Amino acid sequence: MDAVESVSDGFALWDEHDRLILTNSRLRAIFSDLGEAQNRGLTFEEALRVGVERRVYADIGDTQAEVEAWIMETVARHRSPGETFEVKLTGNRWLLVSERRTESGLIVGTYTDITRRKKDEESLRNLSVSVRKVHE
Repeated sequence: MDAVESVSDGFALWDEHDRLILTNSRLRAIFSDLGEAQNRGLTFEEALRVGVERRVYADIGDTQAEVEAWIMETVARHRSPGETFEVKLTGNRWLLVSERRTESGLIVGTYTDITRRKKDEESLRNLSVSVRKVHE
């Protein structure tokens, strides 16, 4: 357990039935709005739906159909791990999510806060636009 807590990123472990086994304190802090949805035994989809209800995720759609499509896409991505992807949270926060399946069927996920990087990218885009306008 000390090893998991010493990881600077958020960490989660899901069993072969997609139920949460373990998280570290960093992940619980990142998703503090989820409260009991971070309890062991909940499925990924159950935890995700709580996050949607509590408006943890940003830019997931305006209509119920768009939100449902986002949930299904995110669950499918989780169940077939291997691709690293970004997730926008409310408060203009960003996570880089990396999930991998172990040989025994568990899913290991790391969640890196990339908010600073995204803000820096936005600043560079704004600067680039300003420079182009000056040169026009």
